[in-house]
Amino acid sequence: MQNAEAPSPMGIDLSSIDPALIDQFRQILLGDVSKLPPFAIDMLRSMGIEPPQDAEERQAKAVHDLGLEKNVEELKEKGYTILPNVIDHAMADRVRAGILKAAEEDAANGIVTMGGDKGPTGRTVFRMVERGRVFEEIAMNPVLLALMTSVLGHGLTISTFTAMIRPQGTPRLPLHSDNQFMPGPFSDWQHGATAVWYLEDVTAEAGSSRLVPGSTHRKRHPGPNEGEDEWIALEAPKGSLVMWVANTWHGNCARTIPGERVTLHTAFTRMHMRPMERYDSLPQEVLDRNPPLFAQLVGRSLPFGYGPSGPGQLAMQRAHLATHST
Repeated sequence: MQNAEAPSPMGIDLSSIDPALIDQFRQILLGDVSKLPPFAIDMLRSMGIEPPQDAEERQAKAVHDLGLEKNVEELKEKGYTILPNVIDHAMADRVRAGILKAAEEDAANGIVTMGGDKGPTGRTVFRMVERGRVFEEIAMNPVLLALMTSVLGHGLTISTFTAMIRPQGTPRLPLHSDNQFMPGPFSDWQHGATAVWYLEDVTAEAGSSRLVPGSTHRKRHPGPNEGEDEWIALEAPKGSLVMWVANTWHGNCARTIPGERVTLHTAFTRMHMRPMERYDSLPQEVLDRNPPLFAQLVGRSLPFGYGPSGPGQLAMQRAHLATHST
């Protein structure tokens, strides 16, 4: 409730609120998230935020219930993991059809992306989150979110949802890390991670992703041709998810067989990283039909990019608590 006569620094009338509660919220805003009153916990959960005091346990339960303990460990130790059959063939077909439809629409509108159709990424289609309901479902996939949260914590956001269509003759993509705009050495903790959805059986000849196992621990970018004698192909059946952390050196294999490799690349970062894609134009109805976490993932509930009045206090508090719920 606004108080025009004597507003607080937050622009809220605090006269009717218990001073002890005000002090608790002040501590939260200043960084003390070890204890929260019950009403704050209820408020956070209504906004899709894990309360800090039990976030670790809830994340561990999600990983256990989905049977992902081995995959979480592989991401830490090897820098990648492969999960067969995360989505069924019908879902994979829906995603593939949505990508091809979006590519046709872009072509009809004269949109040409980097490399055209001849580069190692093939024909690319960006901002797939806003290209159909099926991509919203992928964004909220529980396996994807559990694995991304294990790497990035609860303060994660989408950086890119990019589709790649790679026909026969597409060359291989050189090895690189996804810390593209960072100098080495990299930090011990990851700034981002990428999960690729295989929408048909993918082999090396079909143009699979490739990477250097354990390269995450080198904490730097690869030198010219470095790792080219160490990589493995990430081969997996239709409906699989292959995932690596941002430090890992990766690329893709050349497509040497007939047909097209159609994949969806879903990259996430920690909240403090600037995403590669913006979803400011995403309709409100899309936010309304998804859980509150979706708004965070597409950057619509974050405190960044504010004007002369500064950030909203609720957005600041929400971001602070999410990033401390690791």
